[in-house]
Amino acid sequence: SPLDMIINHFGHDAVGEVTSRRWRIVTDPETGKKIKQARTEASKIADTKAFMNGDLRILIFSEAGGTGFDFHSDKRVKNQQQRLHYILQPGWKAEAALQGMGRTHRTYQAWAPIVKLIETNVPGQRRFIASIARRLSQLGALSAGQREAGSSGIFSESDNLESADARAALNIFFQSIIDGEIPG
Repeated sequence: SPLDMIINHFGHDAVGEVTSRRWRIVTDPETGKKIKQARTEASKIADTKAFMNGDLRILIFSEAGGTGFDFHSDKRVKNQQQRLHYILQPGWKAEAALQGMGRTHRTYQAWAPIVKLIETNVPGQRRFIASIARRLSQLGALSAGQREAGSSGIFSESDNLESADARAALNIFFQSIIDGEIPG
């Protein structure tokens, strides 16, 4: 999984994890063998404290594991560095994505986070991104009176595959199939 790839690349001692996983496979530094490491609520709290103190530079959190936690550059904690927030697997729910972004973007922060949306070249993934972009745009329009407010400028109109232009392109595509203009 992408989570394990990150942990394996940077090392389990360098990566904090606040997810709902009950265990993870890590490499024992003494033997080099893979071992099963338990993940408990105490592990999540310890990793959060270590990150907020600056002892951990990387923290991975999920919707399930991150509820109730704050990871922003709070002016009251030791680690006030600007956060770089990568959204790896946003899923379908824009509200959940927005809540996740809120974990690193809160009031009384030293720096607003830089948010990066990770996207693969798998065409189907584009649909997930489009759904979230549309919903975040709607949330922004409802709450702040401007379209880009909900997405904090992360998503652009081109990310919304459900626009009038997108529907027109789809209709042209279907008509081209019906007219036999697309082989196969």
